[in-house]
Amino acid sequence: MTTVNGPKILIVDDLVENIEILKETLRAEYTILESTSGEQALQEAAKSLPDLILMDAIMPGMDGFETCRRLKQTRKLREIPVIFVTGLTDIADEAKGFAAGGVDYITKPISPPIVSARVATHLRLKSTETQLRDTLQKTLSGAVSLLMDLLTMTNPVAYSRAARLRRYVKLMSPHLDQPGSWQFELAATFSQVGCLQIPPEILEDIYAGRAVEDSNKALFDLHPQAGYDFVSRIPNLENVAAIIARQADDAEPPSGSAENGNKIVALGATLLRTVIEYDRLVSTGLPRDAALRQLRANPGKYDLDMIAALEKGLQSETLSAKPRLVSASLLLPGYILQNDAFSTSGKLLLKTGTELSCPMVQSLQRIAAQSALVEPLLVLTPD
Repeated sequence: MTTVNGPKILIVDDLVENIEILKETLRAEYTILESTSGEQALQEAAKSLPDLILMDAIMPGMDGFETCRRLKQTRKLREIPVIFVTGLTDIADEAKGFAAGGVDYITKPISPPIVSARVATHLRLKSTETQLRDTLQKTLSGAVSLLMDLLTMTNPVAYSRAARLRRYVKLMSPHLDQPGSWQFELAATFSQVGCLQIPPEILEDIYAGRAVEDSNKALFDLHPQAGYDFVSRIPNLENVAAIIARQADDAEPPSGSAENGNKIVALGATLLRTVIEYDRLVSTGLPRDAALRQLRANPGKYDLDMIAALEKGLQSETLSAKPRLVSASLLLPGYILQNDAFSTSGKLLLKTGTELSCPMVQSLQRIAAQSALVEPLLVLTPD
């Protein structure tokens, strides 16, 4: 390995002399890594995470095209740009390189200035893409926080249910070998946004399965579409919005969505319906095991693998979470109330099972500062 203070370039070629030519061209500006086979390249890439790979196409054993395909199938390696450097000059071979996931194609014998220019260009493109992705992620995180703070302050009952649903989905994720887990968790987080206009006391009755007036039930039935309309305006959350729209049993794809059989949406909707029904059952007072049994009694309606994942997740939470008494000054977002929170005048502030958000913590701490909160509070603190 040739080391300088610069981006890491992995050169893959079965002929050492070809590697040396490329090293001579790039060693002044970049840290150079070497592999002489596709298998070795996959190992080196996983270990070193290079910023760019220069790949020979024709090698014994695993050729460059197959090596590139495998890189693109590996989550932590798929974003690494691959430039093919090869003696193959046919247009069909070049197309094959791009189809395998390559970003560029340089034919041998190489021109050092062209190699240097292409490498610099693709490193700049990768840097720009990374910065854009980070910016979008920060924007998305800000939108999520803003929406959840809004839900917390205007309808804590809806927020509490959304927080519980998100927690269930998060507990299930390690036990489900499925793609799109971040989208499922976000869909659960936003699932109750459409309930903003419904009075909290009405929501409590509906969540607990109690009878409500037809007009209120009709308003509640509209909340998945309202949530879809809201979330679909956020860039890159089309799947999340579609999952939210399909959270009700037998719901149709939302108007205006481009679902078209999207497996992520179908899977996410099934998952969300499962945790919603579980939450409804335990909200009526059923113990955990009885609620899970009732879900299993409807195998055509709820996926048995998802129910098993939920059970495993709940068991792991029971083992790792620690109930303890804390004063308001020690509360943190994510703690789950194990008893109702009351003011010293006897007013119910938050109910058992509420997962505390930042605004909730701040509100309780303000009340406590005025000596108006019954303390300490029994909370479940994630390990």
